[in-house]
Amino acid sequence: MSRCILKIKDKYFEWSTVVNAPLSYGMNYLELKKYIKAKYGLEGLKRLPNQLERIAKKGNSFQMTGDIKWLIAGNRAGDDETELNSDEIYEKYCSPVVVKKERTRIKKWCRICQKKFDPGERNKKRPTMCLKCYNESVVRRVEARRGLKDRRGWIVFEK
Repeated sequence: MSRCILKIKDKYFEWSTVVNAPLSYGMNYLELKKYIKAKYGLEGLKRLPNQLERIAKKGNSFQMTGDIKWLIAGNRAGDDETELNSDEIYEKYCSPVVVKKERTRIKKWCRICQKKFDPGERNKKRPTMCLKCYNESVVRRVEARRGLKDRRGWIVFEK
């Protein structure tokens, strides 16, 4: 098994032995329960009490390993895969800046102007267009209906 739950001070982390680093940010008990339920479902919640007993004894939920110092030895949790001790892991993965950074919205690309835009700024009818391009396209369509310009934005002169 390559993943376990690790406890450093008062926070829980999901730890991976494949990448030798935390897979999650520091969580309290209620956040851990929500995380386990979302990621592993009800089966994960059934295993959680046994895992918490092992965490209370030795600091991690693995059945056949040593203590927390043995588990995090040689980790790659730091910048450029540098090794961190347990206090540095706690500081890096529990700071408010990291949590705030995780919750930022991912910007999307507008298919018209090829610029990034915030998903909150998009129109619900055209999710791939920024609001500015959508409004310009609406104006072009209205002007085309009135006979002032064609759909491409060219001014139409009457003869």
